[in-house]
Amino acid sequence: MQKRLKWILLTVLALGLLSLAGHRLYRMAMSTPIPRQVKLVDCTGPVLNCTFTAPKAYGFAMLMAAPQQADLDFSGLVRISSGAEQLLEFEISSGRTRSCTWLQSQGIPSASILTDDLHPKYPGLELSPGRTYQATVSFTRSPPPGCSIWMSWLEHAGDRKPATR
Repeated sequence: MQKRLKWILLTVLALGLLSLAGHRLYRMAMSTPIPRQVKLVDCTGPVLNCTFTAPKAYGFAMLMAAPQQADLDFSGLVRISSGAEQLLEFEISSGRTRSCTWLQSQGIPSASILTDDLHPKYPGLELSPGRTYQATVSFTRSPPPGCSIWMSWLEHAGDRKPATR
């Protein structure tokens, strides 16, 4: 009887340890950062307007995508607001961007980070989850035809939901 009780206790202990390890692995998987992106607007004129509802995420960055590897030559101003509140205004230009490969999964070979110089540690905009933002891009020197503006961000796997525009 005592051997059987000892075996049952060891089995329960082993199952408990396996449960804890499984739970820990699950929590680690759910907090893994997943890169996401959505196209906001095609660059079809000197002034572009678009809206974006921020998901529960971090490291938001605005990007300029080009249809092929090209030297982009553009300049302008981005204004981001939410409702009647003007939140952020920053200049953009081809001289202030950094090339990135973040949109290659979308079939876009060339992209540049427009918000790279806003933060010293990472290229991110600080956007609140669930809040809808309006962005106005006014070009003083328009990019070549076929370019588009995208938003990119990192989302924990457990928070992943479809992106909305």
